[in-house]
Amino acid sequence: GVIIKHGGALMVESALGEGTTFSIYLPLTAEQPAVESVQLLASGEAVKRRVLVIDDQPELLEILSMMTETLGHDVVSCVDPLEALKIIASEGNVLDLVITDYSMPGITGLEIIDTCARDYPELHVVLCSGFGESLPENAEQLAGYKVPMLQKPFTIATLEAMLEDVFADD
Repeated sequence: GVIIKHGGALMVESALGEGTTFSIYLPLTAEQPAVESVQLLASGEAVKRRVLVIDDQPELLEILSMMTETLGHDVVSCVDPLEALKIIASEGNVLDLVITDYSMPGITGLEIIDTCARDYPELHVVLCSGFGESLPENAEQLAGYKVPMLQKPFTIATLEAMLEDVFADD
């Protein structure tokens, strides 16, 4: 889905007893890669945030985690949303941000957001959703505060801008 929607192609080669090779081809883009920029303290030191990234698709989790790390943040990655709730319960007071997928098995990202809002109201949360996912009308106003939405797929520049907005008042 995501590869084709970006004008790309997926090629699969498989030989019995030898394994399978997946080749992903994506078109070039005129967009310049994001220049790494991190928020600086008055002392000139970079602000390194602790971010919990939750996505039940390991490939997407790895990409989002790497993008967030590239932007200078410490990342805790979690593929299991129920395990993520345990991490929030034990580390919510040291987390700066939770980025959660919307559609996951067992619970939704909205339930993750509700838990964060109830137990750690100062914890920032961003909700991600993929192509064609229908969110409840109130998704952006869940738990009485605005929840930023990050529509998949996105670029590192889009993620960087989102994080700058999220932390603008900190």
